[in-house]
Formats: sequence, structure tokens, C-alpha cells
Amino acid sequence: MFCICLIQCLSLAWYLPDRSHQTRPASVNHFLTSNPQYPARLLKQQLEDNVSVHCDIDAEGHAHSCHVTQGHYMEFNQTALLYAERDIYHPALQNGKAVPSPDFRLHINFIIE
Repeated sequence: MFCICLIQCLSLAWYLPDRSHQTRPASVNHFLTSNPQYPARLLKQQLEDNVSVHCDIDAEGHAHSCHVTQGHYMEFNQTALLYAERDIYHPALQNGKAVPSPDFRLHINFIIE
């Protein structure tokens, strides 16, 4: 049984696309990361804001040196900053290899729907 599964898995590799020339910017891994929590006090007050955070993303997909560059309310800013620091990222790719991505920009919209 194991041999059959192994052969099937190996045969699938034949059909996988060649990613050696793939280039892409860093991005949030939405599959492994949940959305930031809306601050309860600001939700109760019906306040909204857009917050921008800049970080350096390393080749393993971890954020470093994060700081808020735009935002009007301290609680939104703190929530966005904490989210950005704990978020899980897909690292940038250059010619199929993970590379650091300095000055990654993350925009979080706190909107009541």
C-alpha cells in the first residue's frame, strides 16, 4: 500500500510546474493567519480607521522592525502593529528562491460592516 502511494506522489511531481523562475513579492499567509480583532471600545463608539504598517520580512516569512506609518487612533495602531508582528507571511521569491523583503507595507482597514 505504501509503495502505491509513494509512486502516485512521485508521479504527481512530474506535473508540478517549474518554479525556478518564479518571482513574487512577500504577502500575508491568510491560510495560517486570522484577521485582527476590532478593539471593543472603538467598535462600541462606531469608530473606523485605516492603518498602515511597514515591516521588514525575512526570507523565512517573519516580520521585523514593524512600525505604524498611518493611523489616527492609538488602539487601532496598537492592534495593527501587534497583528503585523505576529502575522505569518509568504516570503518574497526571486528566481524561485525566498529572499528578504525590506519595507513591506501592510494596510488594515477597520471598518464596521
